Amino acid sequence: MTARRRWLVGIVAVAVALRIWAVLHLPPEEQLPVNDARGFDTMAMSLLAGRGLSYPEGGSEAFYPLPPGPTSEFAPVFPAFLAAVYTVFGHEYAAARIVLSIVESLTCAFLYGIGACWGAPVVGLLAAAIAAVYPPFIHFSYYGGPGFLLSEGMFMVLLAAGVW
Repeated sequence: MTARRRWLVGIVAVAVALRIWAVLHLPPEEQLPVNDARGFDTMAMSLLAGRGLSYPEGGSEAFYPLPPGPTSEFAPVFPAFLAAVYTVFGHEYAAARIVLSIVESLTCAFLYGIGACWGAPVVGLLAAAIAAVYPPFIHFSYYGGPGFLLSEGMFMVLLAAGVW
């Protein structure tokens, strides 16, 4: 393994550790999904129940009541991701948050690839290191990403992968 690859693995490991630490220190009142996160969770459970992207009887409790049945309120990728995590770990929010923290940390690897392609390998390492410890990204993991089971962290990973 080259020195650059060891550095990149270390940077991604730091990113994973910081994000998981943030998720594990969520206040108890913020551990249940609300608003959009509740909608994503509902869609994931609907997928697991074989109903596709649809609201169960009683509709949605996300922002306003919606009738039961198929919906296009949420894009399918993130609910499908949650459904996959729930298939492996059961309906456990903590497991979903930790897996999502790991996935979000891959943003650092893709930023390395972008920087190395468009600049130099040292540029890629610097970009990855900054993203690993950048407080808004960790805060985003804490409040906006896996902490609240929202799709934005996965969007960042997919966007960075697409740009790379």
